[in-house]
Amino acid sequence: MRHAKPAESLIETMVAITVIVLATTAALSVLRTSQAGNEVIGKKVIAINLAEEGLEALRNLRDTNYLLFASDPDECWNKLEVTDVADCPTAMEITDGEAYYLTRDFDSDPVFKWHLTELTDAGTQGYLDLYSIDLNGDGNGEANMYAQSHITTVPDMSAPVENREMFQRIIGIDYPAPDYYDATATIYWYDHGVRQTLSLTRSIAHVY
Repeated sequence: MRHAKPAESLIETMVAITVIVLATTAALSVLRTSQAGNEVIGKKVIAINLAEEGLEALRNLRDTNYLLFASDPDECWNKLEVTDVADCPTAMEITDGEAYYLTRDFDSDPVFKWHLTELTDAGTQGYLDLYSIDLNGDGNGEANMYAQSHITTVPDMSAPVENREMFQRIIGIDYPAPDYYDATATIYWYDHGVRQTLSLTRSIAHVY
């Protein structure tokens, strides 16, 4: 019966260790790639949701105008910040070719009201970060949601834009016809220093 020499046993052990190390390294590499892929997918899902939310906010603005100013829907359906139906003919309207950003009121009544504001500084406006929201005034955050950056102090705003852990939402407006406009919600964010973009377009029509 042949017995293994010490040198042969050492070589076999080294080969076995090498195979184990290579297999472990490969497994860790696959795991890291999978985690990175999940992170990318997760951010895209958030971006899609933020774009959809922006388009729903525009429908909400139109429908609120219908409810408040039903006596003159033709003049009021696409107007901004109107408080009286008599002001609709001269009020600022959602303008063709303009870029906007959305903000939401978390303090005043009615709570959660949307505001559409003309974009004048793409470097500071339209940014959204994840916040804990106190829904019932008990001092505790009952819900986490993405909201505009001025809801509280955001240290990231002082950092280079590629290092901010935030999304930016910009709304573009185009009127193919007087009775409807196409709204494009574009979401920007950074993945490992690389800027990413996602856009969704929906038509907002005067249907009253």
